Amino acid sequence: MRRQLHWRWVGVVAALALLCGVWGAPPVLAARNPAGATVTGEAPEEYSPIQIVAAVLKLSDDQAHTLAQILAAKAESIRPLAEQIQQHEQAIAALLGGDNPDPMQLGRLLIEIRVLRTQVQAIAAASAAQFVSVLSDPQKQTLGQIRQASQVCPVVPAFAAVGVL
Repeated sequence: MRRQLHWRWVGVVAALALLCGVWGAPPVLAARNPAGATVTGEAPEEYSPIQIVAAVLKLSDDQAHTLAQILAAKAESIRPLAEQIQQHEQAIAALLGGDNPDPMQLGRLLIEIRVLRTQVQAIAAASAAQFVSVLSDPQKQTLGQIRQASQVCPVVPAFAAVGVL
């Protein structure tokens, strides 16, 4: 699961890199040499995902602030669910580590985890929809193109691995 998530993020970053090449490098990513340092020679800065999204979508300050608020509210809503999922996963590990795990207990915990994950997905989808509602039409179009590119991203590392990119 972790490896899948890692490759999904690698794919998203690759899609953003491709899209930046198509629409021009956003200001926060410009003026860098291939080694990652800035042209003037100082150490490279790290940019947050919010800064990158704001640059690529050309968000106004108000839109970027709204995005930060939406993400904070999402995190706050998801936190207790994530804690419950973690507790359930620990309980499953403890049961499976025992001599005679109760299949009914295991099944109940797995079902509860599935319900909790569905709730997390619903919160994430509602947050995404809330953010999209504050975007202009050109910003929505750019986001749509990024979403399309992200569907292809899982295969990009394979092409890079065989050296055809």
